Amino acid sequence: MPTHPSSTELESFRAEVREFLAHAVPEDIAAAVRANCLVTREQAQRWQHILHEQGWAAPGWPREHGGPGWSLAQQAVYREELAACDVPRFENLGIDTIGPTLMRHGTPEQKARFLPRMLSFEDFWAQGYSEPEAGSDLASLRTTARRDGECFVLSGTKIWQSYGHWANWVLVLARTDPSASRKQDGISVLLVDLAA
Repeated sequence: MPTHPSSTELESFRAEVREFLAHAVPEDIAAAVRANCLVTREQAQRWQHILHEQGWAAPGWPREHGGPGWSLAQQAVYREELAACDVPRFENLGIDTIGPTLMRHGTPEQKARFLPRMLSFEDFWAQGYSEPEAGSDLASLRTTARRDGECFVLSGTKIWQSYGHWANWVLVLARTDPSASRKQDGISVLLVDLAA
């Protein structure tokens, strides 16, 4: 558990972050941000590599999973400094949502396989929640997953995946127990390779 840094330590940390950001952002990426353009996947990947080399690719992750192990105050300072400069802004579900979910609920094998590849941007993740005529109302979920030996067979449609065109993996919610007594039950989370 990170300690609570003093105000002096936080100001020193802020200066370190500010100094790094002043020189780390490639000019083509900074120019795209200044022009209010969406960055490309290649630019986002390059930026993630820069942060990964610095050890800052996942500011909220603990050290044991490849993060910097920062306190909440340090994470806030870091995000303030990011917001004040010309860095790419894009949703990274692997870093912000799926990685922490795997840290808490994943198997040791899943953590070893997926977390390092999220940090390096080798894998970029989307989430498969929303469906036609249901949106993100999981009680109305229609996509099913039926076990077939060692695999699941998915049937259904997902929509509105933010940055889905960048993704090579997707976290899919699917109904695996159609006999569940409540509509909110019987839903499983599947990690799906989009090349499958």
